[in-house]
Amino acid sequence: MTYTVLVVDDDEAIRDGIDIYLQNESYNVLKAADGLEALALLEQHDVHLIILDVMMPNMDGYELTRQLRSADYCMPILMMTAKDRFEDMQTGFLAGTDDYMVKPIDLNEMLLRIGALLRRAKIANEH
Repeated sequence: MTYTVLVVDDDEAIRDGIDIYLQNESYNVLKAADGLEALALLEQHDVHLIILDVMMPNMDGYELTRQLRSADYCMPILMMTAKDRFEDMQTGFLAGTDDYMVKPIDLNEMLLRIGALLRRAKIANEH
């Protein structure tokens, strides 16, 4: 099975870098510049996992996560942000994220986390 990952970040260079890396690992990748664009893509595509920046215009990562969870979207969400304080991480987890990475991101570590999140989601769906 080929998984589809939605990368949501207002920095085009970060979106493109993650896109290239994940495509080389055989993932399908969709990209959005903010939460509103992400919501539009989610209406049109089956997405298995979201990689999400926190600080974005129009709708930040915390608000997008809250909206997705309140709408019963259950795919794993991996937040990535420059916000490294415990309070920021706590806000992310309370909003409904499944994992949290602080920028700069190690792409190899991100790949391991994606694999673990997708495995857990698959196990949960099977039960």
